[in-house]
Amino acid sequence: MPLSAAVLWASVVVVLVFAVPRYERDFLEQAVRLPEATVWVLAAGHWANNYWYVLPLFGLLILPVILLLSWLLRHQVALLKSSIR
Repeated sequence: MPLSAAVLWASVVVVLVFAVPRYERDFLEQAVRLPEATVWVLAAGHWANNYWYVLPLFGLLILPVILLLSWLLRHQVALLKSSIR
């Protein structure tokens, strides 16, 4: 489970860093008013491009928390199943 979550987040980062700037150029060429959600995604893409080095550090800080929570949930379920029997 944590590996699949890591792959998912890595793909989000790749899209923000590489795909969003390309779409932004297209949007600017069309000169249309963008929905607020699109503006937020563009802002997230700018942030990811400017502060890309923070993302792996954030992942390293969050990974132990995710692993601990998944371990606790697995063992809690095992304890509940054994107490029911």
